[in-house]
Amino acid sequence: MAWKIALGIFCTKISIFCLSIVFCAFLKADVYFENGPSFYDLLYLDPTTCKENQESFTRVQVLKNIAAWMQHYQSRGINLFNLPILDIQGVTIFDSEALKSVGFRYIQDVGDLLPLVIMEARKRNLKISIPLDELAHIATRTKKYKEWLNCNKLTKDCVANFIREIGIAFKAYNVKVWVNEQFFPPAYRQAIANACLQNDVLYIRYGIDKEGYGDIFYSEDYGTFPFSPESLKEDASYLFRLSQLGIAHFRIGYHNMIFGQAKALGKKAGVITTGGWGLAPGCQFNVALYRSIQFSPQYYSFFPAFYEKPPYENEEDVKFIQNFHYEQHLLSYIKKFSYPTIQNQTRLKANIVLDIPPDSLEEHIQEIWESSLSCSMEAVTNAITAAGMDLYVSIQKPMENADLYYIFTLGSCSEKNIFHDINLEISHLFPCEQRVFLQCVLGFPKGERWQKISSYFGIPAEAKLLMNSAKEDTLVSPIPALVSYSFPSGEFPIKWRGYQFWIKNIKEAGNLATFHSINMLSQKECSQDIEYIASQQSKEFFFPLLTKKKNYFFINGNFLHLDVSNILCNLISSSLVFYRPAPIYLTTGENACAVFAVEDCTLEIALHQSQGSKIYHWNKNGKEYPSSPLFWEGKILKGKIQKWDLVVVENQPKLEKR
Repeated sequence: MAWKIALGIFCTKISIFCLSIVFCAFLKADVYFENGPSFYDLLYLDPTTCKENQESFTRVQVLKNIAAWMQHYQSRGINLFNLPILDIQGVTIFDSEALKSVGFRYIQDVGDLLPLVIMEARKRNLKISIPLDELAHIATRTKKYKEWLNCNKLTKDCVANFIREIGIAFKAYNVKVWVNEQFFPPAYRQAIANACLQNDVLYIRYGIDKEGYGDIFYSEDYGTFPFSPESLKEDASYLFRLSQLGIAHFRIGYHNMIFGQAKALGKKAGVITTGGWGLAPGCQFNVALYRSIQFSPQYYSFFPAFYEKPPYENEEDVKFIQNFHYEQHLLSYIKKFSYPTIQNQTRLKANIVLDIPPDSLEEHIQEIWESSLSCSMEAVTNAITAAGMDLYVSIQKPMENADLYYIFTLGSCSEKNIFHDINLEISHLFPCEQRVFLQCVLGFPKGERWQKISSYFGIPAEAKLLMNSAKEDTLVSPIPALVSYSFPSGEFPIKWRGYQFWIKNIKEAGNLATFHSINMLSQKECSQDIEYIASQQSKEFFFPLLTKKKNYFFINGNFLHLDVSNILCNLISSSLVFYRPAPIYLTTGENACAVFAVEDCTLEIALHQSQGSKIYHWNKNGKEYPSSPLFWEGKILKGKIQKWDLVVVENQPKLEKR
């Protein structure tokens, strides 16, 4: 027996040692901190004084300036330097035949600098990322460009040739290179992806990439869910601000979808964030650490908020960025709380399946789809990560061996002449042993496949669709605002109706309902063995909002509020998590649990895997509290938390069975 125990201890130590090697290698080799200056700052601005360099702008001086910027960013822990090599004003520092064909010119007395810049990067062991968005703005004519440029020649083949030239230039010096973009249309993105693959260039895509062309998917995290804009002026102003800035969909909760899609496609992921738009200066740290625990991205980037009008930059944001050192201030926490990207086979998998409508649909229907998706997925994905499940997002085709499926489909609407059946691949799921959720953007689907599927959910194949009409009051929604739900600590009202995020004025904040719809169902029409988990009875109608028949769940209403994640999490988790509802983003990770507060609130959440662990707590500016006001009561984490605070508790080590 003694030798068995000794052998077991030895094997355990070897396993821990091997895991440590894998983990350390992951952290050292695969975590990238990305940043860099703008094109003209790179060439002419002194990074130490932020003033224009007084010396003449000769080739030698510009090279010195670029080297100084590299040193400046590297001294703050940056290992992926964002290097702009062209500008929309029609100038470049790279000898590119592709750019020349469009009309790009060298800057006077500067010429081709890229080979020398690559040599400097190699000397510093610095990786390079080259932005392409100026080319996207020229190709799509979304920004004013220099008159000598011929946008018609900036074809997708031209962009592909430009990437080929970049690949050749960097390969000659054995320096790894990335390109990054946000604004190219799908046809260009496909050409970029192919050119990158052929020329050993990595492709960073910012934002949603439903076609999956990028090698790295970046989540742009600039805001949170406005919790009560229909009743609180502060939240109404916040929603309106997000809409005005054009970042209404760039919310932390919604962009869980980007990480889920990256995971489903086997792609890497990153996070880019700023404080001064929809968060607070310094909150970049909270966002990055939360994402690290939630999805373990390998790329991180912070930038200060900027504006089109004075003051142009958020001064507090600028100060935070200038004083932030990625390795010293962030990497140590990533090491402590994040996890290797090796798949843990013991974690349950949740698959959101998007039954995306065809591109041939009119723009108005596409807008309804995107608005409904943006709002509802905040609740759905938050429930999944709170329940400790791994999130996978696939398009039209369900993944194999998932433990839960959430089908998000367009549905049909006879008034708009839309008749959309469930996708064939999705129909093959049925019958299904796993839990299956269904939500429709419009009315129930129409077609043979839906006729066969509807009975599994205990609902009729057809129902009347109640929807807002632009001809009527655009601020009246057919979706019930609230539902009462029982939690371990009592009965609480839960916001059911979500919001449209693109609004024109404060009055519309939390009230605009032009895209809202809900299916009208009577209890007589539904199966007798159906369970009404959440429902609302009005004077005129009975609304079943969340129903269950065996392992099949139906979600009614196309705009879900973040609050609904409290209900969904408790339904899908192996044990109850929310003892009372809370407006938070919650992640139950492999190594730690993390809470990101959306509003001031009182927490009462069960985190049995972290019970009694030290409570790490940062305020909205990324500054750690000397002592957290939160406390443990058994497995329950309790206490008050402020808006945009981050709380992290480490998971207790699991005891090995002998």
